[in-house]
Amino acid sequence: MTRRLLLLLVMVACTLTVNRAHATIAGYNGRTYGDSVRWYERVQRLDEVTVTTRRKHYSRKNNPAVELMKKVIAAKRRSELSRHDYYSYEKYQKLTLATNDIHPEDLTKGMLAKIPDVFRQVELCPYNNKLILPVMKTETLTQKVYRRQPHSEREIVKGDRADGVNNAFQSGDLLVAALKDFFTDVDIYDEQIALLQQRFTSPISRDAIGFYRFYIIDTLSIDGYRCIRLSFVPNNPQDFGFSGDICILDDSSYQVKRCDLTIPKRSDVNFVDDIRIVQEFTKLENGEWVLTTDDMIVEIRLFDFLQKGVVIRNTRMGGHSFSPLSDSMLKDETHTETAHKAQNRSEAFWEAHRPLGLTTSERRMDEFEENFKNMGGSKILTFIVRALVENYIETDRRKEYNKLDIGPVLSTASVNSIDGLRTRIGGQTTAHLHPHLFFNGYYAHGWKSRQNYYKTELTYSFNRKDYLRRRGRYAFSG
Repeated sequence: MTRRLLLLLVMVACTLTVNRAHATIAGYNGRTYGDSVRWYERVQRLDEVTVTTRRKHYSRKNNPAVELMKKVIAAKRRSELSRHDYYSYEKYQKLTLATNDIHPEDLTKGMLAKIPDVFRQVELCPYNNKLILPVMKTETLTQKVYRRQPHSEREIVKGDRADGVNNAFQSGDLLVAALKDFFTDVDIYDEQIALLQQRFTSPISRDAIGFYRFYIIDTLSIDGYRCIRLSFVPNNPQDFGFSGDICILDDSSYQVKRCDLTIPKRSDVNFVDDIRIVQEFTKLENGEWVLTTDDMIVEIRLFDFLQKGVVIRNTRMGGHSFSPLSDSMLKDETHTETAHKAQNRSEAFWEAHRPLGLTTSERRMDEFEENFKNMGGSKILTFIVRALVENYIETDRRKEYNKLDIGPVLSTASVNSIDGLRTRIGGQTTAHLHPHLFFNGYYAHGWKSRQNYYKTELTYSFNRKDYLRRRGRYAFSG
């Protein structure tokens, strides 16, 4: 199953209960959302609108904006942390999934209205000024360590937690992984930026001068630093590139202080209605400039019949050090290591290490999760989505005792030119039957060809497994 289908099932799980309403505000009864948000109508009158069709000629020759960006691109190597012998820092990341652009009737009709106190979970999103309903939140605290010679770099996960409707699914961690895979970190100092499973040309890449059009807008002060603000757009709006603003220090360092990126409306990026990325760089005591703030908001729509979704990713980096690191921190070849009890950290741990606060709805995520489970029809909905997302059906509702999974569900029936209709039934055992010995197989029949197909596998694992024969607790089969 592709990551796109997995993301689709995430949104189905979170938003299938919402009925899209084409309602006006006139019938709203004045209910309060969250703690302080009320629905209101705002009308703004435009005195004059000017429409122009003449396009100004853009030239790179003798263009001060282009000359400035050439210097920024030439100087960017001085900002690479990898030029140091050692470095380390901590990274905190919060990722929130919510239904987007909530209307009053969305919360008074359909299954969503059956969730107790659902109005308490609605809040105003500061990034797009729309009402949203957060349904899932993850927090991760990692330490990044690096050594140049001999080369070694690792990430140590110190804390990892997930709250919300994803906990209703046995393999909810797969849903979290799918979101993190789609909405990855952005480094504008890279030549090509991998985002939304596409590759975008960075505004400060070697090819940026030919790919983008740059314009000097004005000068401004940011945190006491005088900066030059430039605007940029792709030559071809349908190319995979960014548009937005970039603020450069008005000195000989040509350091990026802040950037605000988006994607042109005409860019053909599947399921993305809008995206915004805001990054800020901070000067350390030793004079080094490092990325400390990385915020992303993506408004998505997979299909017209689904409620819009929004993913908000907030990342903060701090505690940078360039002091030598012990060999014990770098000798392990594992690129990512999870610390003991990282997934069982106390609230006091997160309060001490969380550089930005949670919203009211994010703090109520545990309460919302319980209300979702108590919603009428939630068990049926959960069963259907779990069967699709996990691709297997448990034979025991108590997952801690389940010994056999039936599936894959998505392969139960298929059609091809040889077999016509082909039906299939299969299954796999779990570690609750035996923690080292695993059986899986299937039997299929082609109704047109009258052919039978079957396959059996018996696997022995030297390492004791917690649930499935594949790595870790969960495995994704298709």
